[in-house]
Amino acid sequence: MTFFDDYFVKPIIEGSGYNIVNTVTYGLLFIISLFAVKKILVHLQIKTDKKLWWKLTPLVISAGLLRALQDHHLFSFMALFQYLFVTPFIYLLIFAIAITLLLLERKIKNITIYVSSVMAIFLFFFVAVMARQWYYFSIAIALLVLSISITFLLMKITRMKFMDKINWSVVVAQTLDACSSFTAISVMGSFAEQHVVPNIIFSQLPFYLFIPLKVSLAVFAVYVIDREVRGAWNWLLKFSILVLGLGPGTRNLMTMLISN
Repeated sequence: MTFFDDYFVKPIIEGSGYNIVNTVTYGLLFIISLFAVKKILVHLQIKTDKKLWWKLTPLVISAGLLRALQDHHLFSFMALFQYLFVTPFIYLLIFAIAITLLLLERKIKNITIYVSSVMAIFLFFFVAVMARQWYYFSIAIALLVLSISITFLLMKITRMKFMDKINWSVVVAQTLDACSSFTAISVMGSFAEQHVVPNIIFSQLPFYLFIPLKVSLAVFAVYVIDREVRGAWNWLLKFSILVLGLGPGTRNLMTMLISN
């Protein structure tokens, strides 16, 4: 049990971040889960379209908000159950909520968008009440707006027409993650990068390159997916990229906002 404790249990309980072992393991589990989710969506005859995209996006935001509240030890009264709000368990929790809402939608029209939106709005205002660091929050948002504006301008100049609303939401999500991480680590200076790959890359490169790198990779990813992938996999791959950006990005932004 020592190996499992050292590489999986302790990083979750102590919040010490990721290591090469749990990073590879979670990565493989994430890939396997995509196939499982695909089968579940097909089995339940859930259509992967724009409507589903916007119904589920608020749940991703809620996941980030819940994670931020866990960072603030708000769920410590739940003992071991507080770790439901930590990766990887929070993904399972939000997926369970999403599937439940989508099944209920067969009886109650539009319940998914209503519940997911109300949940996200409630959690945001709950976090905002505890806010202490609006200055750094504003810097992160300003960087986000600047980065997206530059990207939008470049898209217009180069006349790239593949950037529809869904693709833009993916790029914005990844840019939010980059801008919030940069602000927390390089500007605020109270946080450290917890992921293995960025730590390896930016041990050799200046961290300010994180933002243009993430934006470029996000644009490239949606371009390749639209060009090479069709059907449900197109939707699923892009939504997974949205989740990996919007969830952590929201968490970073809100954790920074309520930090001491």
